[in-house]
Amino acid sequence: MKFHIFLNGFYDLRYINFYKEQIESADDETVLICADGGIKIIERINDKFDVSLYPDVLIGDGDSVEIGNFSNLDIEVVPKIDQDRTDGEFAVTYAIEKYNCNSITIFGGLNDTKNYNTDHFLGNLKLMRFGFYLYQKNNPRGSQYHAVMRDPFQDIHFVVDSIVIKRKGSKQKIEHVSLWTDYSNTVVASSENLRWAMKNYYIDANVPNAMRNEFVTNAQTASINLQDGSDPVYLIHNWESTDCIG
Repeated sequence: MKFHIFLNGFYDLRYINFYKEQIESADDETVLICADGGIKIIERINDKFDVSLYPDVLIGDGDSVEIGNFSNLDIEVVPKIDQDRTDGEFAVTYAIEKYNCNSITIFGGLNDTKNYNTDHFLGNLKLMRFGFYLYQKNNPRGSQYHAVMRDPFQDIHFVVDSIVIKRKGSKQKIEHVSLWTDYSNTVVASSENLRWAMKNYYIDANVPNAMRNEFVTNAQTASINLQDGSDPVYLIHNWESTDCIG
C-alpha cells in the first residue's frame, strides 16, 4: 500500500496544477493523508478548478484547520493526541504502524524561503528517515521501503537499496542527480546512465557537499545501486535548476 501525505507546508502555487495531477493520477492502492492544515492545498485546488477532491484520512489536532468542517464527508478523521509529535510525524506513524506501508510520497515539505522555515524543511526531510526506522521494526531488512519528497521540479528520494529514476524534462535540458547522506557508511556499488559513473563509491557524511551528477544525454532513465550493507542515501533529482550566481 502507498501513501501520499500532504503536509501543512509550502506549496508552489504557480504550479498548482501539478498537485491536482498528483492526486488525480493516484491509483486505487494509494491512500491520501492530509496532516492537519495540509487540507488547505486541496481546498485551493477545489476552488480553482471547480472539482471535489478530498483526502481519505485527515490527521491533526485542528490547530491549522477546523477538522469538524469535514465530519460530514467520507473522510477518516484521526485526532492527534500526543502534542509532542508533529502532524507529519503522526501521519507517517499512522501509515506504517497501521498499514505497514512501504511507499510514502510527501508533499509540502520544501522550505518556504520567504518565511525562512528551514527548521520545518529539515524536520520534513527527516520524516523519510523516520519512516524507515519505523518500517524496519516489522521488516528487519527494510529493502522494500521507499520515500520521496515531491515538488513540481524536484524529487528527493530516500534510497535504501536501489532506484531507477525517469527523465522528467526535455532532452535538451540537464537533469541533475545529487547524492547526500547523513549516515556513516553509505556506499554506491554501481550506477547507470549517469555522466560520471560511480562504482564502490563511499559518500562521506562529513564532506559539506552533495555528489552532483547528471543524466547521460538522451538517456530516459538513470539508476544507482547501493552496496550490500550500505546505509541509505538521499537522491535529489532536479530537472529545472540553474547554477547560482555570485
